[in-house]
Amino acid sequence: LYEVARQNAPAIILIDELDELVTSSDYISDFSRIMVKGLLTEIDGIKNSEGVLTIATTNYYQGLPAALLRSGRMDKHISFDLPDFNARKEILKYYTYDKKIVGNIDYDDIASKTSSFTPADLKTLINETIIDVINNGKQHVENIDFCNMIPLIMFKGIAKNSTDDSEHVCYHELGHFICEYVLNGNLSEISVERIGNVGGHIRTLHTGPIVSDSSFEECKNTAITLLGGFAAEKIFMGQTYTGVYGDLSKFGNFIENMAFCGMFGSKYMFKESSMQRPLSATNTSKTEICSKCFDEYLEIAEKIINDNKDLILFLFKYLKEQKKLDSKYIETLINKFNSQN
Repeated sequence: LYEVARQNAPAIILIDELDELVTSSDYISDFSRIMVKGLLTEIDGIKNSEGVLTIATTNYYQGLPAALLRSGRMDKHISFDLPDFNARKEILKYYTYDKKIVGNIDYDDIASKTSSFTPADLKTLINETIIDVINNGKQHVENIDFCNMIPLIMFKGIAKNSTDDSEHVCYHELGHFICEYVLNGNLSEISVERIGNVGGHIRTLHTGPIVSDSSFEECKNTAITLLGGFAAEKIFMGQTYTGVYGDLSKFGNFIENMAFCGMFGSKYMFKESSMQRPLSATNTSKTEICSKCFDEYLEIAEKIINDNKDLILFLFKYLKEQKKLDSKYIETLINKFNSQN
Protein backbone atom coordinates (compact mmCIF):
# COMPACT_ATOMS: atom_id res chain seq x y z
CA LEU A 1 0.00 0.00 0.00
CA TYR A 2 2.74 2.45 0.90
CA GLU A 3 4.69 1.57 -2.24
CA VAL A 4 1.63 2.39 -4.38
CA ALA A 5 1.15 5.63 -2.42
CA ARG A 6 4.78 6.67 -3.00
CA GLN A 7 4.39 6.03 -6.71
CA ASN A 8 1.42 8.41 -6.71
CA ALA A 9 2.79 10.98 -4.26
CA PRO A 10 1.66 13.35 -2.96
CA ALA A 11 -0.88 10.92 -1.49
CA ILE A 12 -2.92 10.27 1.65
CA ILE A 13 -3.38 6.85 3.20
CA LEU A 14 -6.47 6.57 5.42
CA ILE A 15 -6.55 3.68 7.88
CA ASP A 16 -10.02 3.28 9.34
CA GLU A 17 -10.36 1.63 12.78
CA LEU A 18 -6.60 1.53 13.40
CA ASP A 19 -7.11 -0.28 16.70
CA GLU A 20 -8.38 -3.34 14.81
CA LEU A 21 -4.94 -3.68 13.22
CA VAL A 22 -2.71 -2.86 16.17
CA THR A 23 -4.98 -3.10 19.21
CA SER A 24 -2.67 -4.58 21.77
CA SER A 25 -1.48 -4.39 25.32
CA ASP A 26 2.27 -4.48 24.85
CA TYR A 27 1.87 -6.13 21.43
CA ILE A 28 -0.37 -9.01 22.42
CA SER A 29 -0.01 -10.92 19.14
CA ASP A 30 2.59 -11.54 16.43
CA PHE A 31 0.26 -9.86 13.94
CA SER A 32 0.17 -6.67 16.03
CA ARG A 33 3.93 -6.63 16.46
CA ILE A 34 4.52 -7.05 12.73
CA MET A 35 1.92 -4.41 11.87
CA VAL A 36 3.32 -1.86 14.33
CA LYS A 37 6.89 -2.41 13.11
CA GLY A 38 5.74 -1.99 9.52
CA LEU A 39 3.89 1.24 10.28
CA LEU A 40 6.83 2.63 12.26
CA THR A 41 9.05 2.00 9.26
CA GLU A 42 6.69 3.88 6.95
CA ILE A 43 5.69 6.69 9.30
CA ASP A 44 8.75 8.71 10.13
CA GLY A 45 7.73 12.34 10.09
CA ILE A 46 6.95 14.70 7.19
CA LYS A 47 10.53 15.03 5.91
CA ASN A 48 11.04 11.29 5.40
CA SER A 49 7.51 10.45 4.29
CA GLU A 50 8.25 10.93 0.58
CA GLY A 51 5.01 12.87 0.15
CA VAL A 52 2.77 10.29 1.81
CA LEU A 53 0.56 11.43 4.71
CA THR A 54 -1.03 8.82 6.98
CA ILE A 55 -4.37 9.52 8.67
CA ALA A 56 -6.04 6.95 10.93
CA THR A 57 -9.27 6.75 12.92
CA THR A 58 -10.00 4.91 16.14
CA ASN A 59 -12.58 4.73 18.90
CA TYR A 60 -10.02 3.17 21.22
CA TYR A 61 -7.18 5.68 21.35
CA GLN A 62 -6.02 4.58 24.79
CA GLY A 63 -5.36 1.07 23.49
CA LEU A 64 -2.91 2.08 20.76
CA PRO A 65 0.77 1.24 21.24
CA ALA A 66 2.75 4.19 22.60
CA ALA A 67 5.39 3.72 19.89
CA LEU A 68 2.88 4.84 17.26
CA LEU A 69 1.92 7.99 19.16
CA ARG A 70 5.28 9.50 20.03
CA SER A 71 6.62 12.64 18.33
CA GLY A 72 7.36 12.27 14.65
CA ARG A 73 4.92 9.40 14.21
CA MET A 74 1.13 9.69 14.59
CA ASP A 75 1.42 12.63 16.94
CA LYS A 76 -1.36 14.96 15.79
CA HIS A 77 -4.63 13.99 17.47
CA ILE A 78 -8.11 15.33 16.71
CA SER A 79 -10.99 14.32 18.98
CA PHE A 80 -14.70 14.45 18.12
CA ASP A 81 -17.28 14.79 20.86
CA LEU A 82 -20.99 14.04 20.68
CA PRO A 83 -22.87 16.77 18.76
CA ASP A 84 -24.37 19.53 20.88
CA PHE A 85 -27.93 20.84 20.52
CA ASN A 86 -27.24 23.10 17.51
CA ALA A 87 -25.15 20.44 15.79
CA ARG A 88 -27.92 17.87 16.25
CA LYS A 89 -30.39 20.26 14.62
CA GLU A 90 -28.12 20.77 11.61
CA ILE A 91 -27.49 17.02 11.27
CA LEU A 92 -31.24 16.32 11.37
CA LYS A 93 -31.86 18.99 8.71
CA TYR A 94 -29.06 17.62 6.55
CA TYR A 95 -30.42 14.07 6.55
CA THR A 96 -34.03 15.14 5.91
CA TYR A 97 -33.63 17.98 3.39
CA ASP A 98 -34.33 15.73 0.38
CA LYS A 99 -36.92 13.49 2.05
CA LYS A 100 -40.28 14.56 0.62
CA ILE A 101 -42.14 12.37 3.10
CA VAL A 102 -40.82 14.52 5.96
CA GLY A 103 -43.10 17.51 6.49
CA ASN A 104 -42.86 20.40 8.91
CA ILE A 105 -40.70 19.06 11.74
CA ASP A 106 -39.87 20.79 15.01
CA TYR A 107 -36.12 20.22 14.88
CA ASP A 108 -35.64 21.95 18.23
CA ASP A 109 -37.92 19.41 19.89
CA ILE A 110 -36.20 16.36 18.38
CA ALA A 111 -32.71 17.74 19.03
CA SER A 112 -33.55 18.38 22.68
CA LYS A 113 -34.60 14.73 23.10
CA THR A 114 -31.51 13.20 21.51
CA SER A 115 -28.67 14.55 23.66
CA SER A 116 -26.78 11.23 23.80
CA PHE A 117 -27.07 10.54 20.06
CA THR A 118 -24.13 10.32 17.68
CA PRO A 119 -24.52 11.55 14.08
CA ALA A 120 -24.97 7.90 13.05
CA ASP A 121 -27.75 7.51 15.63
CA LEU A 122 -29.53 10.56 14.23
CA LYS A 123 -29.28 9.21 10.68
CA THR A 124 -30.63 5.85 11.86
CA LEU A 125 -33.47 7.63 13.70
CA ILE A 126 -34.56 9.32 10.48
CA ASN A 127 -34.29 6.19 8.32
CA GLU A 128 -36.07 3.91 10.81
CA THR A 129 -38.85 6.46 11.36
CA ILE A 130 -39.48 6.80 7.62
CA ILE A 131 -39.56 3.01 7.19
CA ASP A 132 -42.00 2.68 10.12
CA VAL A 133 -44.27 5.41 8.74
CA ILE A 134 -44.35 3.84 5.28
CA ASN A 135 -45.08 0.40 6.75
CA ASN A 136 -48.02 1.91 8.62
CA GLY A 137 -49.45 3.41 5.42
CA LYS A 138 -48.98 7.06 6.40
CA GLN A 139 -48.19 9.72 3.81
CA HIS A 140 -46.06 12.06 5.94
CA VAL A 141 -43.65 11.81 8.83
CA GLU A 142 -44.72 13.90 11.82
CA ASN A 143 -42.90 14.96 14.95
CA ILE A 144 -44.60 12.29 17.05
CA ASP A 145 -43.24 9.60 14.72
CA PHE A 146 -39.66 10.66 15.43
CA CYS A 147 -40.35 10.93 19.15
CA ASN A 148 -41.82 7.43 19.28
CA MET A 149 -38.76 6.02 17.53
CA ILE A 150 -36.16 7.69 19.79
CA PRO A 151 -36.28 5.04 22.59
CA LEU A 152 -35.82 2.23 20.06
CA ILE A 153 -32.69 3.90 18.73
CA MET A 154 -31.47 4.60 22.27
CA PHE A 155 -31.67 0.88 23.03
CA LYS A 156 -30.08 -0.01 19.71
CA GLY A 157 -33.06 -1.13 17.72
CA ILE A 158 -34.50 -3.61 20.21
CA ALA A 159 -38.05 -4.31 19.09
CA LYS A 160 -40.84 -2.72 21.09
CA ASN A 161 -42.98 -5.43 22.63
CA SER A 162 -45.64 -3.94 24.88
CA THR A 163 -46.26 -1.67 27.80
CA ASP A 164 -45.53 -2.93 31.28
CA ASP A 165 -48.59 -2.66 33.48
CA SER A 166 -46.69 -3.49 36.66
CA GLU A 167 -47.14 -0.89 39.37
CA HIS A 168 -43.55 -1.25 40.53
CA VAL A 169 -42.26 -0.16 37.10
CA CYS A 170 -44.29 3.07 37.33
CA TYR A 171 -43.02 3.77 40.83
CA HIS A 172 -39.49 2.88 39.77
CA GLU A 173 -39.41 5.40 36.93
CA LEU A 174 -41.14 8.05 39.04
CA GLY A 175 -38.41 7.53 41.65
CA HIS A 176 -35.76 8.37 39.07
CA PHE A 177 -37.85 11.29 37.84
CA ILE A 178 -38.42 12.93 41.23
CA CYS A 179 -34.73 12.69 42.20
CA GLU A 180 -33.68 14.26 38.90
CA TYR A 181 -36.34 16.95 39.31
CA VAL A 182 -35.49 17.84 42.91
CA LEU A 183 -31.70 17.68 42.57
CA ASN A 184 -31.21 19.18 39.10
CA GLY A 185 -34.52 20.88 38.31
CA ASN A 186 -34.98 18.80 35.14
CA LEU A 187 -38.40 17.76 33.92
CA SER A 188 -37.69 14.40 32.30
CA GLU A 189 -40.00 12.48 30.02
CA ILE A 190 -41.20 9.23 31.59
CA SER A 191 -42.11 6.01 29.82
CA VAL A 192 -43.07 2.54 31.01
CA GLU A 193 -43.11 1.11 27.50
CA ARG A 194 -41.27 -2.19 27.37
CA ILE A 195 -38.52 -2.27 24.75
CA GLY A 196 -36.88 -5.67 24.84
CA ASN A 197 -35.63 -6.18 28.38
CA VAL A 198 -35.99 -2.50 29.27
CA GLY A 199 -39.18 -2.05 31.27
CA GLY A 200 -39.17 1.76 31.34
CA HIS A 201 -36.96 4.82 31.24
CA ILE A 202 -36.76 8.55 31.80
CA ARG A 203 -35.22 10.96 29.28
CA THR A 204 -34.09 14.47 30.13
CA LEU A 205 -34.31 17.20 27.49
CA HIS A 206 -30.97 18.84 26.74
CA THR A 207 -30.54 22.08 24.78
CA GLY A 208 -27.26 23.32 26.25
CA PRO A 209 -23.64 22.66 25.29
CA ILE A 210 -22.02 19.29 25.85
CA VAL A 211 -20.16 19.42 29.17
CA SER A 212 -17.27 16.98 29.54
CA ASP A 213 -16.35 17.79 33.15
CA SER A 214 -18.61 17.35 36.18
CA SER A 215 -18.15 18.54 39.75
CA PHE A 216 -18.42 16.28 42.77
CA GLU A 217 -21.92 17.59 43.53
CA GLU A 218 -23.08 16.94 39.97
CA CYS A 219 -21.68 13.40 40.08
CA LYS A 220 -23.26 12.82 43.47
CA ASN A 221 -26.67 13.95 42.17
CA THR A 222 -26.34 11.55 39.23
CA ALA A 223 -25.51 8.68 41.59
CA ILE A 224 -28.48 9.51 43.83
CA THR A 225 -30.78 9.60 40.80
CA LEU A 226 -29.54 6.15 39.75
CA LEU A 227 -30.80 4.86 43.12
CA GLY A 228 -34.15 6.64 42.81
CA GLY A 229 -35.89 3.64 41.24
CA PHE A 230 -34.58 1.26 43.91
CA ALA A 231 -35.68 3.63 46.69
CA ALA A 232 -39.16 4.10 45.20
CA GLU A 233 -39.75 0.36 44.95
CA LYS A 234 -38.77 -0.07 48.60
CA ILE A 235 -41.07 2.73 49.77
CA PHE A 236 -44.15 2.09 47.65
CA MET A 237 -43.96 -1.68 47.11
CA GLY A 238 -42.23 -2.75 50.32
CA GLN A 239 -39.69 -4.74 48.29
CA THR A 240 -37.38 -4.41 45.29
CA TYR A 241 -37.37 -6.29 41.98
CA THR A 242 -34.63 -7.69 39.76
CA GLY A 243 -35.16 -4.84 37.30
CA VAL A 244 -32.94 -2.66 39.51
CA TYR A 245 -29.89 -4.71 38.51
CA GLY A 246 -29.02 -2.40 35.61
CA ASP A 247 -29.23 0.72 37.77
CA LEU A 248 -27.08 -0.78 40.50
CA SER A 249 -24.46 -1.90 37.97
CA LYS A 250 -24.30 1.63 36.58
CA PHE A 251 -24.10 2.98 40.12
CA GLY A 252 -21.12 0.76 40.96
CA ASN A 253 -19.25 1.76 37.80
CA PHE A 254 -20.07 5.42 38.36
CA ILE A 255 -18.77 5.39 41.94
CA GLU A 256 -15.62 3.62 40.77
CA ASN A 257 -15.00 6.38 38.21
CA MET A 258 -15.58 9.04 40.87
CA ALA A 259 -13.10 7.27 43.13
CA PHE A 260 -10.44 7.14 40.44
CA CYS A 261 -10.89 10.90 39.92
CA GLY A 262 -9.90 11.39 43.56
CA MET A 263 -13.35 12.50 44.70
CA PHE A 264 -13.22 10.28 47.80
CA GLY A 265 -9.54 10.77 48.65
CA SER A 266 -6.36 8.90 47.77
CA LYS A 267 -7.36 5.82 49.79
CA TYR A 268 -9.87 4.84 47.13
CA MET A 269 -7.99 6.01 44.02
CA PHE A 270 -5.67 3.15 43.16
CA LYS A 271 -5.33 -0.56 43.54
CA GLU A 272 -2.08 -1.93 44.90
CA SER A 273 0.02 -2.49 41.80
CA SER A 274 3.02 -0.92 40.15
CA MET A 275 0.82 0.25 37.27
CA GLN A 276 -1.38 2.38 39.52
CA ARG A 277 -4.43 1.39 37.52
CA PRO A 278 -8.03 2.25 38.52
CA LEU A 279 -9.83 0.25 41.16
CA SER A 280 -10.42 -3.30 40.01
CA ALA A 281 -13.03 -5.88 40.99
CA THR A 282 -10.46 -7.56 43.21
CA ASN A 283 -9.79 -4.45 45.22
CA THR A 284 -11.56 -4.36 48.58
CA SER A 285 -11.43 -0.54 48.43
CA LYS A 286 -13.91 -0.62 45.55
CA THR A 287 -16.39 -2.68 47.55
CA GLU A 288 -15.90 -0.44 50.57
CA ILE A 289 -16.49 2.86 48.79
CA CYS A 290 -19.44 1.49 46.76
CA SER A 291 -21.11 0.17 49.92
CA LYS A 292 -20.46 3.40 51.79
CA CYS A 293 -21.90 5.56 48.98
CA PHE A 294 -24.82 3.20 48.43
CA ASP A 295 -25.99 3.56 52.04
CA GLU A 296 -25.43 7.32 52.12
CA TYR A 297 -26.98 8.14 48.74
CA LEU A 298 -29.90 5.73 49.15
CA GLU A 299 -30.85 7.55 52.36
CA ILE A 300 -30.92 10.85 50.43
CA ALA A 301 -32.99 9.32 47.61
CA GLU A 302 -35.48 7.89 50.10
CA LYS A 303 -35.84 11.27 51.81
CA ILE A 304 -36.53 12.98 48.47
CA ILE A 305 -39.18 10.40 47.63
CA ASN A 306 -40.82 10.52 51.06
CA ASP A 307 -40.88 14.34 50.92
CA ASN A 308 -42.65 14.18 47.54
CA LYS A 309 -44.86 11.15 48.11
CA ASP A 310 -48.10 12.95 47.32
CA LEU A 311 -46.74 14.30 44.03
CA ILE A 312 -45.53 10.83 43.02
CA LEU A 313 -48.92 9.30 43.80
CA PHE A 314 -50.58 12.08 41.77
CA LEU A 315 -48.33 11.46 38.74
CA PHE A 316 -48.64 7.69 39.17
CA LYS A 317 -52.32 7.72 38.15
CA TYR A 318 -51.53 9.43 34.84
CA LEU A 319 -48.44 7.34 34.08
CA LYS A 320 -50.26 4.07 34.84
CA GLU A 321 -53.06 5.05 32.49
CA GLN A 322 -51.14 6.74 29.65
CA LYS A 323 -47.82 4.80 29.78
CA LYS A 324 -45.88 7.87 28.61
CA LEU A 325 -45.70 11.43 29.94
CA ASP A 326 -43.73 14.08 28.07
CA SER A 327 -42.04 16.94 29.89
CA LYS A 328 -44.55 19.62 28.89
CA TYR A 329 -47.47 17.52 30.08
CA ILE A 330 -45.66 16.72 33.34
CA GLU A 331 -45.10 20.44 33.90
CA THR A 332 -48.86 20.96 33.47
CA LEU A 333 -49.61 18.14 35.90
CA ILE A 334 -47.21 19.52 38.52
CA ASN A 335 -48.79 22.96 38.25
CA LYS A 336 -52.20 21.34 38.66
CA PHE A 337 -50.97 19.43 41.72
CA ASN A 338 -49.51 22.58 43.28
CA SER A 339 -52.71 24.54 42.71
CA GLN A 340 -54.70 21.84 44.55
CA ASN A 341 -52.36 21.74 47.54
